[in-house]
Amino acid sequence: MPLPHDPSALRDREYREAYVEGHVKSYIPYQLRAIREKLGLTQQAFAERIGKPQSVVSRLEDTEYGKVTVQTLLDIARGLDIALVVKFASFPEFLADYADLSAEAMVIEREPEQSSAKSASYAALLTDRIS
Repeated sequence: MPLPHDPSALRDREYREAYVEGHVKSYIPYQLRAIREKLGLTQQAFAERIGKPQSVVSRLEDTEYGKVTVQTLLDIARGLDIALVVKFASFPEFLADYADLSAEAMVIEREPEQSSAKSASYAALLTDRIS
């Protein structure tokens, strides 16, 4: 969901709430699909990787579903060995965080050299602690 043609519409509380709800409910399915496709997995193979039935993956990739739970997202993160970030934010922070809705922006970069310097230093620390 791109920014509205008239950004001043975001001053209206009801519009803002509907905008955020629509954005969140569509972002998760788009991101899951982008991650799955980046991994080159079918819905069935992705489902096996995250320990869910294929029908769950199909529902989660449906932008009309909108009933994903935090526990399901945690299960997916565990299956993919990635982190899950769920947070409350101001509207300007929300808009900045979700400005880029391209598939490339939705895929998690797992290699430290592709991430920010801060992420790379944390990845190095994690690697040191594991070895």
